[in-house]
Amino acid sequence: EASTSYPDELVQWVACRVTTGETFDGIVRPRYPLAPRTCEHTGLSPELLDAGSEVEAVHRAWDAFVRPRDVIVAWGHYGLRLFLESGGALPASRVDLRHVARQVSGTRVGTLEAAAEGLPHEPKARGRGGLRAALLQALVRSYSAER
Repeated sequence: EASTSYPDELVQWVACRVTTGETFDGIVRPRYPLAPRTCEHTGLSPELLDAGSEVEAVHRAWDAFVRPRDVIVAWGHYGLRLFLESGGALPASRVDLRHVARQVSGTRVGTLEAAAEGLPHEPKARGRGGLRAALLQALVRSYSAER
């Protein structure tokens, strides 16, 4: 039996303003059937994903949240690429915190979770996206405090 392959798609978009704690948490209803481990990987239930918004509605909500002078901080490029490929718009200023972590440590770095290990963080959004946004915020604060 041949399996059908579907493209990766955006199911959650999370952002947190480091200075104020304002949080954006958009759940996108998947257009394709879920991969077997999607819910395990994202920490989001099938019911929550099924109740998500159309991607265009999440883009509109994001456009109302984001400011032109915001600096987007991400761990790598995968999530940003998915968001842009889904039709979303991002401010031009972007920082790959994984690259910064390599520069700070002087060595290769692993996962965001490993890089932020031991730093206090409080997720304000759901699932793995919420955890990763909190870890990014904690790492940014840590690097800012070292300066």
